[in-house]
Amino acid sequence: MKITFGLLKWDPLRPEFLFICFWIAGVALQVIPFISEQDGFSLYWSYDFTNKSEALKVAFFLYSLVLVFFIVGGFLGHLFSKIHMPRFWSRRSQLTDNSSFNLRMLVVLSLGFLSILATIAILGGVNEWLVAGGDRIRQFAGFNFIVLLQNGLLSVSLVWLIRLSRIGKFTFRANKLFLLYTVIAIMLVAIQGAKSTLFVFILAFVVIWHYRVKRFTVTGLIIGGFCLFVLLMTYHVIKQEYLVVGKFMFLDENRGFWINTLDYLFKQFTGNLMQLQCLAVLVDSMPDQLDYQNGETFKMVFLIWLPSLLFPDKPPTAAGVFTLAFWPEKWLEQGTTLPPGLFGEFYMNFGLIGIFLGALLMGTTYSFFYWKNIRKQFSDNSLGVYALMAAMMLHYFRGEASSVTVLFLSMLVPLMWMLRGR
Repeated sequence: MKITFGLLKWDPLRPEFLFICFWIAGVALQVIPFISEQDGFSLYWSYDFTNKSEALKVAFFLYSLVLVFFIVGGFLGHLFSKIHMPRFWSRRSQLTDNSSFNLRMLVVLSLGFLSILATIAILGGVNEWLVAGGDRIRQFAGFNFIVLLQNGLLSVSLVWLIRLSRIGKFTFRANKLFLLYTVIAIMLVAIQGAKSTLFVFILAFVVIWHYRVKRFTVTGLIIGGFCLFVLLMTYHVIKQEYLVVGKFMFLDENRGFWINTLDYLFKQFTGNLMQLQCLAVLVDSMPDQLDYQNGETFKMVFLIWLPSLLFPDKPPTAAGVFTLAFWPEKWLEQGTTLPPGLFGEFYMNFGLIGIFLGALLMGTTYSFFYWKNIRKQFSDNSLGVYALMAAMMLHYFRGEASSVTVLFLSMLVPLMWMLRGR
């Protein structure tokens, strides 16, 4: 599908537009619930602010500047995208080289299914595996690197869609085997209990569909985003509550079903997007209660790959540092951590300059890849990379560098390997 430059300014999957949407959801819409203390952060992560009002004002101002610097980075990325790229970036997969692709796909599939078998063996049986996702942090502790291989099953589906959409007009009716495999892959990965992985896959699927099959409108994406949120929260409550304790804990017998449901969705919305509140905590407490980390948490982007079974003294991620500093009981008693958001992590390490340079770097990187893809008319390789990058943006925004990068690479590496062609 040819992308014309006249339509680019209305492209709803352009990095700047995506970031603005996530900023509105994760910053602007969080202010009033945070002030009234009805948000997920105030309900589950209580913190005694020295001056909450002042901390919130500073945090909101800093995130406003983050938005500005991201957009400025978008302009820089546009300029840098004119730099010549290696041949790998522009070449297309060799559709005639089916044997090579099939072999690579078979290897990724084998690793994924072997990972499932290994997980079942380590946990002690199929029943234990089916319910492990309800407490995935504790259940998969020490061998999460094995579980991550299962994400390759989703990468196969993305690569398959990229190849099918190049042949001609794509329809699910004409590609029933692909549809069947995709449903099975989603179901298998869903057992992990990680709704973030499913979100990344679905959004990457949408990006590929948008540029190869049929463009989505802004309205369609907003409605679809809301439906996806409801669907993932439904999956979450079934996995975390019903399959663990045998009932839905969020239901209050004294209130109607729809009131309970709307209250649950509101708490999940504010509870999954807490980066504004986290930055307010950091602004209020640093450096008195937590010293600047001076880049220490970013080392975990590399150290996190060391298996905990072999390196039990591995330092914590930014989420671990943040949680242990302000809510140590959450980790010690529940095994739960709270990520500060990528820009919160930049602030934890380098203060104000870290936030602004981080936003500029992120905006430049995303824009660079986006415009490179546009100029290459979204070749197989470039489309696969950008689809996963766009799908990961929200998780970087609300998460932290190391853990999100692990998820990103667990899907990107097999995807790029399968798209190499000959």
